[in-house]
Amino acid sequence: MSFTGKRISACILYLLAFGLFFPGTGRTAILLKLDPGKDIDLEAIPLPPTTIGQKSLLAEALDLVNQGKYDEGISKAREYLKSNPDSAPAHEVIGSALALKGDVEGGLAELKKAAAANPKQGTAYTKIGDIYLAQGKAAEAKEQFLAALKATPDENRAHQRLGLLYETEGKVDLAIEHFEKGIRGTPPGYLGVKVNMGRLYNERFRFDKSIALLEGVVKEGTKDATAHIVLGTAYLETGKTEKAVGEMRAAVQAEPESEKTNLALGIALRQQGNLKDSLVGLEQALRKRPGWDVALYQSGETLFAMKENDKALARFREAEKANPKAFMPKKRVGDVYAAQGKYPQAIGIYDGLLKEGNRSLELYDSLGTAYQMSGKQDLAEKTFAGMVGKHPKNPAVYFRYGSFYGYLKKYDKAVAQFRKGLEIAPKSPSLLKALSLAYYQKGDRKNAVKTAETLVGLEPGEKFYLATLYEETGKKKEATALYREVLSVQPNHVAAMNNLALILSSLGKGEEALALSQKATALAPENPSVQDTRGWILVSSGNLKDGVEALRKATTLAPGGPTAWYHLGVAQQIAGQRGEALSSLRKAVSLSRGFPGRADAGKRIQELEKAGK
Repeated sequence: MSFTGKRISACILYLLAFGLFFPGTGRTAILLKLDPGKDIDLEAIPLPPTTIGQKSLLAEALDLVNQGKYDEGISKAREYLKSNPDSAPAHEVIGSALALKGDVEGGLAELKKAAAANPKQGTAYTKIGDIYLAQGKAAEAKEQFLAALKATPDENRAHQRLGLLYETEGKVDLAIEHFEKGIRGTPPGYLGVKVNMGRLYNERFRFDKSIALLEGVVKEGTKDATAHIVLGTAYLETGKTEKAVGEMRAAVQAEPESEKTNLALGIALRQQGNLKDSLVGLEQALRKRPGWDVALYQSGETLFAMKENDKALARFREAEKANPKAFMPKKRVGDVYAAQGKYPQAIGIYDGLLKEGNRSLELYDSLGTAYQMSGKQDLAEKTFAGMVGKHPKNPAVYFRYGSFYGYLKKYDKAVAQFRKGLEIAPKSPSLLKALSLAYYQKGDRKNAVKTAETLVGLEPGEKFYLATLYEETGKKKEATALYREVLSVQPNHVAAMNNLALILSSLGKGEEALALSQKATALAPENPSVQDTRGWILVSSGNLKDGVEALRKATTLAPGGPTAWYHLGVAQQIAGQRGEALSSLRKAVSLSRGFPGRADAGKRIQELEKAGK
């Protein structure tokens, strides 16, 4: 069993790592290039109040600049300055107009005059920062954006710019903080830096926040391919595969010639289970960018999922050659060998990566599993212990280590590891269920049930499991109630139906038991447990002929199941078929020493043997 903790799909591991979601310039208001009418936000200029019914010269100037009539707007603003020489907004209008018409230095000088005239006017600092950023002076730009926020804390454009800068610096939490402040007050349909926010939310595994942020603004006709990919990734990671595929298709439609959109679609299609089309999309990405290590790796993943192991191995090798520093292609070469049962080769790959300095949980898990499957349990134990030593705060390592001890039937040690994991993650359903099973296997039924009850409190979907424990421990009333609850939600849950029928039969409710058993048989006629239950209920109700027929079918479907042989032997004994009964009962006891009814089977064998003398 391989366990890697929280699932991190290849979509996140690779698309993020290789910059597919790296912020572009076209969707933000940041002044990365001087595009007239786009990069200077004129509406942000705080104009002074005017008399009702009048429009000031400055407002007229701003209107002219908005219309692209820069020289006329500048002239009006300079006329306004004659009577208002200390007007910060006037200098900001002139500075913006000069910058938009291409006079960057002149615009910068005027914007600095605006900031000097009114140090509380944050928008002027933001525009100065935009110009510095366009000139590649990131440090100077950041200084201006921080000054803007000091002057005007809610200057959302400065927050947006800082978010972008921190994003490029890899300071994810700071970037998110400024983006969240930067989008306050933006129009409902605003996209802009929300795409960047969504990407960072995804990176922090906050996929629900990414969906909530983008779902309402990324529409079918949105032309921003990256926006579709970011939202699609969040859908993919939350199990909304159909929606994810839809977003990736929209991304391809927005940028059909992009290797990155085809890559994203290929990954989503693989998650959907559409492996053939996934490979087509990934091959399309490779045609657009031959030798791209990411597409080589991802096509290898799809081929691996298709069980085309040799082809997958070749692709992973190509990806490794294209990018020798990448970890996952090398790791997946080992995984292919492991899937083929070539454990020595897999161990060689994993051990080599470990010696190179990689200490990921996934690598330890794979190496330990390869040792385990090749029968080298001492080395497996050492590897899992090393995994715990390197990742002591990750509950997944205790799950894996405990599962290893469970595999060896060392249940006390398994319990100890699962309990350590629960100290870190007390509400982990997987750890709670593993602990309950370990208790059960070591014979501690009380703690097995107690732990399962805690599990059901957190995960109602585990009611069936708890019901089986109640049944095993003789709590038929509690088991009956839980099986009924399961069936109220899942009316065709065959196992719950079958088990409930057996309990009801033992409680003397033969009519309801038989009806449930017949329904279960109609749903799963080839299930040996279902046939066994039906046959036993028929025998209990006096219908020996049909009961024996059903029990014979159960033993045919599962000849290694001792309980069905035991039931068949009892039915044959009741029917007076001494020789056949003796044969069936002997078969039952030869298959297992611990099945329910074994003691009774032994007594019946003795009785039948004496009767034959």
